[in-house]
Amino acid sequence: MQPLIYQWPVHKISLDFIPKVKPTQPIYLLVYRDRHYEIGFVELNQIAAKLIEELQKNTDKSGEQILLQIADQLKHSDPNVVIKGGFEVMQNFKNKDILLGT
Repeated sequence: MQPLIYQWPVHKISLDFIPKVKPTQPIYLLVYRDRHYEIGFVELNQIAAKLIEELQKNTDKSGEQILLQIADQLKHSDPNVVIKGGFEVMQNFKNKDILLGT
């Protein structure tokens, strides 16, 4: 599972919406298949995309350890904010069957 990075909001393009101006920030998307083989996608922010990447690379670390690492990389003044937000993201991913762990 790898977050996809786009310069345009490809998930919103339709006959009724064709963007004329490129967004200033990249668009992070995660396409997934749940345990019932239903396909879905979620738009991520940069930190959630980094969380997915780090969870895959560091299977020996806990979610909390990875979130502390991300907070340190961001030089965040209050790591608890990153941890709390990260746990909410992970719970959302678990609810969608993106993450299956505890």
